[in-house]
Parts: sequence; C-alpha cells; structure tokens
Amino acid sequence: MLSRLLASCTIAAASAASAQVNLVNNGSFEADGMVSEAIVLTGWTVAAGNVDTRNSLIGGSVATDGKFLLDLEGRQAGTITQTIGGLDVGQPYVFRFDLGANSNNTVIGVVLSGAATLDETLPAIADPLVTVQRSFTAVSTTLTITFIDRGGTGNNAGPALDDVRLIDVDCNNNGALDAADIAAGSSLDCFDTAAPAGTRGGPNGVPDECECVADWNRDGIVNSTDVSDFVNTFFADQAAGTINGDINCDGVSNSTDVSNFINLWFAAQAGQSPFSGCQV
Repeated sequence: MLSRLLASCTIAAASAASAQVNLVNNGSFEADGMVSEAIVLTGWTVAAGNVDTRNSLIGGSVATDGKFLLDLEGRQAGTITQTIGGLDVGQPYVFRFDLGANSNNTVIGVVLSGAATLDETLPAIADPLVTVQRSFTAVSTTLTITFIDRGGTGNNAGPALDDVRLIDVDCNNNGALDAADIAAGSSLDCFDTAAPAGTRGGPNGVPDECECVADWNRDGIVNSTDVSDFVNTFFADQAAGTINGDINCDGVSNSTDVSNFINLWFAAQAGQSPFSGCQV
C-alpha cells in the first residue's frame, strides 16, 4: 500500500513561509537554573546591576512558563537587554511578557529599539503575574529588547519577568494575520509541533504550513522514520477509530492523509517552501 501511495504522490507548490516560533533566546529564563546576583544570563546581556532567577516569588507566584522566572533585582537594580536579528521589514510582530514583582510593588522600564520604538514605565504588582502585550510592524531587521528595574531599592525584590516572546504573527507572509487565515479556512490548523509524537496535536493557532508537519516524530529531523511512524499512526487510527493522523482537518483519518503526508515529506526533502525550515 505504501509503495502505491509513494508512486501516486506529487509535490504541491506552496507559498513561502517561516516557522512561527519565539524569536527571544531564553525568554523563560530556564537555561541557567536558579542563580543569585547574576551578571551573566544566557541569551541576555546584564547591562547594569545584577539579577536573580527564582522558582517562586515571595508572595507565592510561580513561573508561568517552565520552572524559573527572573527577579530583575539582585543586590542591585538590574537591566537586561537582548538584540534579535532577522526580522522582516513590513511584517507584523507581537512582543509579550509576563510581569509581576517579588514581594514589593515596583515599576519596570520596557524599551524597544530598532525594528520598533517603545519606552514605557509600567507598574509591577506583587501578585499575580500578568501578561503585557504590544504589537508592531517591523521597520528594520533588528530589534533590541531592554528591561530596566526603575524602582530598585537593592532589597532583592524587584520586578519579575517570565515568558518573554517575540512572535511573527504573519508566518506565511501573505499580508494577513495568521488568526485571520485560520478563521477564513485558507490555512489549516490541525498540527502542533509541541504535541506528542504520533499525534497531530492541534489546533494551536499556528497555520500548519508554518510548521514542520513532515517531522512526525518531533525529533528535529525529517527522514524515513517519519514516514513509517506516520503510517503506523494511520493504521492505529483505523484500528481504534481515532483521528491522530488527520492532517487535512476533515475529521477523518484515511488514505488521503497518508498521501498528503508523503507530499509534505518529499517537499521537506527538496527544501521547498514552506518546508525549508525542516532539517533533513
């Protein structure tokens, strides 16, 4: 059966896209574990003072993504900064982060420069962490993000940050927001890269053409193992009446999904858009 499907597959052309991922390095402050009065932080430059990573705040709040969050004040008021390149001029982006404070209410400075211009001073409330979100259209290819403890007292209890994200919200570069594409039905949303291997996992709000569906086992590489794993998913669906392999979002797992998957797999091997982000 698989050989007949392989023989009948054609590779469909698709528009260019880049994967919708968080462009911030170590935005959840997990990379260094728990550290105190740090002057070095993975992915970030500690430009002034020092910072702590914690698994909870004095008021009881915990990390919103992963195990750790950042207290922007060690023994001194801290400033951290990160520069991100490779943005597309004219493309919309969302910048967001979770904000709180460790014990005492304080204030934080949030500065964007380069692709966007922003300089805000925001209240940081002790509990709970809240999400702050800003949108912009990139005017250059580089963005610098800076967080400043503007209410620092040197008492080890400053503004708290977690889950800092910069997201391209038009991942298929068609001039429409991803959410609008999905709502209109022009983009499928069945697959989720973060879901367990052997399942489609979606929806997740990301158009499927922006994710590496061909990496079915989520090991970061597209190879023949993904084909056999997908066929195993298909047969398991047939036996159990499940739809884990329904990658065309029609509510049924059938041979059409197998054929579609093989097309995606060959496109990934050829480096064709939108699958050029798949590692083969």
